Amino acid sequence: MNKLTICKRLGAVVVLVSVLAVYPAASATLPGAGVYFSKTPIDPNNPANLTKSFQAGDPIYGLMVVDKTWRELYSGKTEIPVMVVMAIDDQDMLEYQYITLKGPLVNNRFMVLDIAPEPARMTAYKDPNMVFGEGKGNRKIGPIGFTFRLGELATGSHTVQIYVRDFGTKHAEGSFTIQGNNYAYYTGLNQKYLNADAQAATLPPAKMTDKQLEAAMRKLLLNGGWPGVHRIHIVDKDWWYDRASGGDSPIVGRHIAAAALYKDTDGKYYYRLCTFEQRKLITGGFGTLELTDQGRKISIPAENIDK
Repeated sequence: MNKLTICKRLGAVVVLVSVLAVYPAASATLPGAGVYFSKTPIDPNNPANLTKSFQAGDPIYGLMVVDKTWRELYSGKTEIPVMVVMAIDDQDMLEYQYITLKGPLVNNRFMVLDIAPEPARMTAYKDPNMVFGEGKGNRKIGPIGFTFRLGELATGSHTVQIYVRDFGTKHAEGSFTIQGNNYAYYTGLNQKYLNADAQAATLPPAKMTDKQLEAAMRKLLLNGGWPGVHRIHIVDKDWWYDRASGGDSPIVGRHIAAAALYKDTDGKYYYRLCTFEQRKLITGGFGTLELTDQGRKISIPAENIDK
C-alpha cells in the first residue's frame, strides 16, 4: 500500500470521526419524526416504555424527534426558536411559545420535553442551552404551562396533542389520551414547578453593555418612583426600530428592553422587564430616552441578586 492510499484512507477516517462528533449517537437509534410519550423519563439513546395512554395522576414525559438536525431544519441558525404547541380536544394552540435551542443542542434531531414530570426527575428549566419562553398568563412553556392546562381538565377522557409549528409546517407531532375523575394532581405539580422556578430565578443575562445608557435608564426609574435600582441588564442585543406602518415605511422611533432589579418596600427583591423608547427627530437623530413600560414584578431570592 503506497503513502497516497494510506493518506486517503486516513482522511476518510478523519471525516467519519468529524461527522460522528457533529451528529450524536442518539440519531442512529431514534424513531421517525414525531412526539413520543412515556410514564418514565425517555432516554434518546434508547427510547423505551412508550405509550399513548395515561390516567390522571400519571407522570408524563416526552421526546420530540425531527427528520433532520434542528440546525438543518432552521437554515443553519446557531440559536433556534422552536415553537412548541399544546392542543387539547378541539382547542388548538391552547398553550404555545418558543423554546430556544443553543450550543450543542442545535445539532440534535431530538428535544427531551417534560410534560408533567415528577419534580425530582424534571430536566426542564435547568439547561442554559434550552431557554423556555413565556406565553399566555406569563407562564413558561414546558411543564409549567402544560400542567396548568392539564389541571383544568374536567372529569372524563381527553386527547392531548403536542407539536412543533413552523409557520404552516409541523416538523413533529404526537398525541396521547388521558382519562380520570380528578386532574387536581397536575395543579399540585404546577405549583411545585412554580416554587422551584422562583427559587432558581436570576436576573436575565445582559446582551448589550452600555454604561451611559444604563445610567440614563436608572435615572428614569428613580424619577418614576422606584425605591432604588440594584442592577440593570440590557436584554436586547440592539435597538429595535419602530416604523410608521411596518415593512419599509419610515422609522418613527426605536426601543430597547432592560431587566431592572430592585429591593421593594416589603424588603424583598424583584425585577421588571422595562421598555425604553426614543422618538425620531426631524433632524434624523433620536430624542430623549423615555420609560414606556415597566412590565410585571418578578420575584428573585435575595441569595440570587448578584448571580
